[in-house]
Amino acid sequence: MSNTTAYETDEREERAPSFVVGAWRNRRWTRSSSSILLGLIPTALVIMSGGQLPVIGPALAEAGLLTPATAPVVAGITAAIALLNLVLFPFAREAYYRSTVALREGLSGVFVLGWMFLIVVVCRIAMLFVIWAVSIPAGILGLITLGDEDRRGLGWRIS
Repeated sequence: MSNTTAYETDEREERAPSFVVGAWRNRRWTRSSSSILLGLIPTALVIMSGGQLPVIGPALAEAGLLTPATAPVVAGITAAIALLNLVLFPFAREAYYRSTVALREGLSGVFVLGWMFLIVVVCRIAMLFVIWAVSIPAGILGLITLGDEDRRGLGWRIS
């Protein structure tokens, strides 16, 4: 018996999509277009600031790292980090939604009015910025998790 006959099977071999494509398709609670649109808001703010953010800019200036000579480098690094956040934001957002699904379903029948409505809206906007701020580590974790689930056949949007 040859080595090739030992591995031949009559079953049709399923070819899984690439790991990243599988992770992109394995989303239940978020959509690509809305995630990218929401991720563009802080990305645009960071890129337009050119590295001179309210907290980080003065700290860099005090440390002597933000001078007229280094400003283009700092702006480039800031833009690169902001774009990396934008790419990984959809995965971080999906991971957040999957981890808070029980809370959202438990509060689905609750209506808030008046000041509580304003507090809820402000907190949702704050969570958008928090998720965006940690989207590099959370997005990498989400990419690995979603891609692995899709590879194992546990995807939500398998076409």
